[in-house]
Amino acid sequence: MLDIVIKGGTVYDGTGRGCARVDVGVKAGKIVCTGDLASEEAPLVIDATGKTVAPGFIDTHSHSDLRLFQSPAPDVKLLQGVTTEILGQDGLSVAPITDKDIPLFGKMLAGLLGEYDGDWPWRTTAEYLGTLDRHGLPLNVGYLVPHGPIRTRFMGMDDRHARAGEIDSMKSALGEALEQGGAGFSTGLIYPPCSFAGEDELAGLCKVAAEHDLPFVVHMRNEGMRIRDSIDEMIRVARRSGVHLHISHLKVFGKSVWEATGEVLAKLAAARRDGVRITADQYPYFAGCTVLMAVLPTWTLAGGTEALLARLKDPATRDELKKWFTMSEESWDNRASIVGWDNVVVTWVKSEANKPAEGKSITEIARMRGETPENTVLNLLVEENLAVTQITFYGTEETITPFMQDPWVMICTDGIYGGKPHPRLYGSFPRFIGRYVRGMRLMGMAEAVRKMTSLPASTFRLQGRGLIKEGYAADIVVFDQDTTVDNATFEEPTRTSTGVLWVLVNGCPVVEHGKCNGRTPGRAISYFPGPQ
Repeated sequence: MLDIVIKGGTVYDGTGRGCARVDVGVKAGKIVCTGDLASEEAPLVIDATGKTVAPGFIDTHSHSDLRLFQSPAPDVKLLQGVTTEILGQDGLSVAPITDKDIPLFGKMLAGLLGEYDGDWPWRTTAEYLGTLDRHGLPLNVGYLVPHGPIRTRFMGMDDRHARAGEIDSMKSALGEALEQGGAGFSTGLIYPPCSFAGEDELAGLCKVAAEHDLPFVVHMRNEGMRIRDSIDEMIRVARRSGVHLHISHLKVFGKSVWEATGEVLAKLAAARRDGVRITADQYPYFAGCTVLMAVLPTWTLAGGTEALLARLKDPATRDELKKWFTMSEESWDNRASIVGWDNVVVTWVKSEANKPAEGKSITEIARMRGETPENTVLNLLVEENLAVTQITFYGTEETITPFMQDPWVMICTDGIYGGKPHPRLYGSFPRFIGRYVRGMRLMGMAEAVRKMTSLPASTFRLQGRGLIKEGYAADIVVFDQDTTVDNATFEEPTRTSTGVLWVLVNGCPVVEHGKCNGRTPGRAISYFPGPQ
């Protein structure tokens, strides 16, 4: 007897080759049969008549690395149909880590990943994944080995290129972490210490990822005026190393480069034709979200977070930073000139004293405080001990849809928890289905499902996931493609999505009739050897 039968649904299997009206049988966490299962019995029969059945969606860019330790664990991804998320993004995460670097990364990552209640009980990648697994997970996770903690182990927060011996040490550490369950290697080239790396260092580390047949996931050095140079740099690194290049949240940042959308896609397509493996992901919004520190020039973080705080308190350095904020975007990646302080909105602060700032632009907060926007940025970072998150409005609908239609671009949330978050945390996948597939008809449902399932599963080598196929893990979503929609807005960003009716993770229902049930059948899937 089967454990679960999903009957009567329209099944999109994740391959992109259309759909079929078939039943799906589940036993012991696996999909064991498909077809006409009318005669099969099971304790749970899900009537999917008139509904869509698909592999569980995979969030390829997530910042839940520490939030998943909350009790209860957050479930907002489940209500989007997500059954797996990829952690360790932007070269900034929590393992592997040394004792001396835990205070640095704990402070630096608070606005991005949240905080862990107590001392970190892990040091290695395997220990971190094991700790997650023992805690209990509502969904599956894969983990990218982050560049930042590895670089800091051997170089501190030095603003310089690595020497040959240092690169060799980093390569060894990366190889060890990948062998312990890493799903790839990540870096964020706007975030210190990753931003201090040169091409030789990146190519050397990427050779290690290539040897493991795992992707290099990168937040590029520039998405604005110098995006063409950044694309070229990443393609050179991929050619030198042979790595599969995966570009995080592909976009053109700022009005001055909106016209470069077609050129960026053409560069990537030309490199693919020349044999370079390239994929990318995208959240379906034209505003981004990251830590407020990202508005500062990267040299300010040389030496670490304490050095940065000292600089922010030093009158001479503050005067220098105010000059930098007046420079054009040709000079550096200056968000003050690219989008303006009106379009930089604070989403989360750590202290109660500054909670009124959440949901307001830097310009509005400055007006409330009776100071200049530049002083507001610097003062908030000091007052909050750097733990501030922000949204930046940088594009238009017309600048994001061409990327969405590229067959090698998949969907992600890039969701950051806390305060008044970006609505992508609660709405990315239903928004993609409701607005762009059903509403704007940018592609058919079969292709849309492929972008959310088998494409990310193959990119991150998630064996046995991403398809409705016998022998594959029973990560399954049942949704109403006629009504699925995001409800989160920038004004009310924590409104949950609707239309996702059932979600199975490893064969266990975690969403029933549109409601989460609190179960935790998820796994740190790259941590376990053997068949997945």
